[in-house]
Amino acid sequence: MGNVQLTNVTKRYSDLLAVDGMDLDVKDGEFMTFVGPSGCGKSTTLEMVAGLTKPSNGTIEIDGSDVTDLPPKDRGIAMVFQNIALFPHMDVYDNISYGLNVRNVDKETKDEQVDRAAEILQLDGMLERMPSELSGGQRQRVGIGRAIVRNPAVFLMDEPLANLDAKLRMHMRTELQRIQRDLDVTTIYVTHDQEEAMTMSDRIAVINDGELQQVAPPLDCYNKPANVFVAGFIGSPSMNFINGTISDGAFTTEAFDLDISSSSIRTMGDNDAVIVGIRPEDVALAGTTGKPTMSRPITATVDVLEPIGEQILVYLRTEHDDSKVPTGLSDATEAVNRTTADELLMSVAPDSDITEEQEVDIAFDRRNLHFFDAVSGDAIHHGLAPAGDTTAETG
Repeated sequence: MGNVQLTNVTKRYSDLLAVDGMDLDVKDGEFMTFVGPSGCGKSTTLEMVAGLTKPSNGTIEIDGSDVTDLPPKDRGIAMVFQNIALFPHMDVYDNISYGLNVRNVDKETKDEQVDRAAEILQLDGMLERMPSELSGGQRQRVGIGRAIVRNPAVFLMDEPLANLDAKLRMHMRTELQRIQRDLDVTTIYVTHDQEEAMTMSDRIAVINDGELQQVAPPLDCYNKPANVFVAGFIGSPSMNFINGTISDGAFTTEAFDLDISSSSIRTMGDNDAVIVGIRPEDVALAGTTGKPTMSRPITATVDVLEPIGEQILVYLRTEHDDSKVPTGLSDATEAVNRTTADELLMSVAPDSDITEEQEVDIAFDRRNLHFFDAVSGDAIHHGLAPAGDTTAETG
């Protein structure tokens, strides 16, 4: 068993609050990823689980035992770091078995453990090689092997793929998932790369400014983000945000009005400020999808095109009326307002003949509209049905 439980875990450095009252339960055998921007507190949280950093407040339990004050060696954990740090004068066998030597494990047991790790990591035939004779991916697997032979209750991985090139990083993502599945060991993985978090994890913990924003399976965070931060951080390219107000059953913005026809949204009072989010893949040229779920057309002008192979990213300008811009927004949502007042991002097929400065009519897929409170940034509602049909709303 290797469940990890954090209860009101807080870390302060002088006047800096790095982690703020974190409550989190990582299940036995789960692959949990901490994801967020640099400086959000994810590595600090991992270090507290590892025992490298002592929390200012709160408790940490591993397998039901309070380990808050225990040293790392007594916690049943093994860490894999961003910098692999192999011993250059030792071959692969000695690097993998180093921790076993420190613990005075007999040679027969040591050989069995190393051979098992080498088989899992596909390092057969490489045990006599020196680190300088290995590729980057092979060196990373040796570092993982050093952790495997300890038979830990919990793997802790702090951005272990950050120093690898893009192709190798994708390969190692798959390898880590396979290894974790085969070993069935609880794993906490830290990354700032939301694509890594989405593809590798059973659940992700999205962290910002030391606070948990959402803990859920990756697709739940993508399809039903808990707030504006999660919506903007998860997904690439990032979600469009549009500020406006609710008025007479419509979402009114500085650029256009959108009939929401939603009893869930109309429960808000008139003139309440909201933010609508829509992902670029859910914006399309009007009349091209054949979907009954698309909104009424909105006129925009093509500003910049970015062909990226499998799609073209289309930056759009919309004409807007400053008198319709909502006021009284919180600090969290003012940044959204300043950066997205008159622009939208759409993705189209690579063979599209769209051109810069072209005037186009676009539409939104109503099923994938996201509504957020403009003051708190919290989610209000996800997904609208086709006009006149409320049965398909997702809530």
